[in-house]
Amino acid sequence: MSQRRRVTLKDIAEETGLSISAVSLALRDDSRISEPVRARIKEVAHRLGYQVDLSGAMLRSSKPKIIGIVAQLDQELHNKYVENINRYAQAAGYRTITQNASLSNGYRQSLEALSQLRINTSVAINPDFSDDELPPNLAPSVVVGQSGVTGADLVRSSNYTGLSELVVHLKSLGHTEITYLDGPDSYSSKMRRQALLRAAAEEEVKVHSLPAGNTVDDGFKAAQQLLTDSWARQKNHHDSARIALSGITALACYNDQVAQGTMVALYRAGFSIPGDVSVTGFDNSLGASSLAFNLTTVDRGAAKVAEHVTRLAIRRAEKQVNSGEEITVESSLVVRRSTGPAFYLQN
Repeated sequence: MSQRRRVTLKDIAEETGLSISAVSLALRDDSRISEPVRARIKEVAHRLGYQVDLSGAMLRSSKPKIIGIVAQLDQELHNKYVENINRYAQAAGYRTITQNASLSNGYRQSLEALSQLRINTSVAINPDFSDDELPPNLAPSVVVGQSGVTGADLVRSSNYTGLSELVVHLKSLGHTEITYLDGPDSYSSKMRRQALLRAAAEEEVKVHSLPAGNTVDDGFKAAQQLLTDSWARQKNHHDSARIALSGITALACYNDQVAQGTMVALYRAGFSIPGDVSVTGFDNSLGASSLAFNLTTVDRGAAKVAEHVTRLAIRRAEKQVNSGEEITVESSLVVRRSTGPAFYLQN
């Protein structure tokens, strides 16, 4: 079977009776081509199966309208950022190319790959490198996270506002102490933990922090260890599930994935959520809103973060800024069915 020939601008020009240059301008939404003509050219391009040659476009243009993104695509929040950035970029006439830092040797190698594609406007989502490790030619234009890179724009979501609402919510349900399943050893985890401790201190709620991670398996293992330690402290292993957790009434988790793993471990051990223990997450992922988990969590305003990121990245691409800007997006609590009154307040 012969390989199907790639549709070119020349094919569209012959089909429409227009010049190649007119077709090219129309497909780039250039205002020099009238809207009806642009619509007709796009319809023909779609019918013929035309695809933009990105590599050729980048080679031909000194300023390709492409934003590079580096993210850890095994993290659902990162995927949400990438999806929204792509949506806003397309609306502004830009394209995106994404590198998965989880599959490569990290953010630096991913940024090197983007630089080889001649993409000089890049976004790094929650990067784990320091300025000392990154040469200036690889530095991202925009960073999403709690700490930035010298000269780059920074867009962060506030940990504190949503966590403060979370602490107030749990306290109102009678939870005077919170066991926190912490994230991996990172600056992001440190900042989130500090925000929780600050919010809890203001409400006079105690927090006990335990190491976990940022994946479903991390949450599952942490909850299993918590159960094992609790059961080991009891003389009678047939005591009720409520006693088995040694007085723990609320488990707050570093993110929704950790919370989901925690909930599975608790369900397997015979616990009721929130009857025996309340569980909360962070990020407001698709899994959190599913009927399977119905998880109380903190929404980080991913769409608003992505909107700011895209605007800043385009501004960088068009050389409209010389110094870094910092923007903070407020987070907020989303209450679902995984939280309820502390068991000792129930009838």
